[in-house]
Amino acid sequence: MCGISGFIDSRQCWPNQPKRILKAMTDSLSHRGPDGYGYEILEKEGTLLGLGHRRLAIIDPTESGAQPMSKHGCTVVYNGEIYNFKDIKYRLAQVGYRFTTDSDTEVLISAYEYWGKDCVEHFQGMFAFVLYDSVKSSVLFCRDRLGVKPLYVYERDGLILFASEIKAFHQHPDFQKAIDKNALGLYLRYGHVPGTSCIFQHTKKIKSGTTVTFNLKRKEHIEHNYWNATEKLLQAPIYEGSEESLYDTLEYKLQEACTYRMV
Repeated sequence: MCGISGFIDSRQCWPNQPKRILKAMTDSLSHRGPDGYGYEILEKEGTLLGLGHRRLAIIDPTESGAQPMSKHGCTVVYNGEIYNFKDIKYRLAQVGYRFTTDSDTEVLISAYEYWGKDCVEHFQGMFAFVLYDSVKSSVLFCRDRLGVKPLYVYERDGLILFASEIKAFHQHPDFQKAIDKNALGLYLRYGHVPGTSCIFQHTKKIKSGTTVTFNLKRKEHIEHNYWNATEKLLQAPIYEGSEESLYDTLEYKLQEACTYRMV
């Protein structure tokens, strides 16, 4: 399962002991990742970045797969699985990339270095990740196509917090626990808070099938929806084959999906 958390602090006055704060945020998610942990503090463009990870070791359970992982001038914390990472790894190897681990995390970073943020269009899986690019001075937030893996963001007055669960935000001294009354109304109506809303003010879920790029120089966001189920349905060609061949195609697709998930 794994858990990620951290912060992007662009304020003039940073809190004392940021590593301790990052550790507390990350360790609140220890139930998601009992097999390992990692914490990294970085500084760029007058901004303090914290990247934390709690690990459930499944693919490449050795220390070489630990996070935060850095390569090609990028550092990532990542929760999930890229089912087709071996296919992507082979394609990248064909154009000269070399790998030192068996983890899909390393493939993710190399895919980003090659394709940029469009790398996510090549991924089949369930994932949420935050990637710091030191060359472009940017931070990329991403969530999988259907939003299987969670990613919450709190933003107020130059402080951005992110995590797999909102409970991590409570460990940061500047998180303001103010209830969003509109979200409360949604919760009382539906039994959960739908959409991108969250129970706390200034907090939201990253949309499924979406990337958000935060530029550290300009302190601005660019949101991009890279996959949408409704659009895919509307763009799909009309099937003109026989009913029998349709059954065969459906069975093949289901078997292919199951095979990928057995990685």
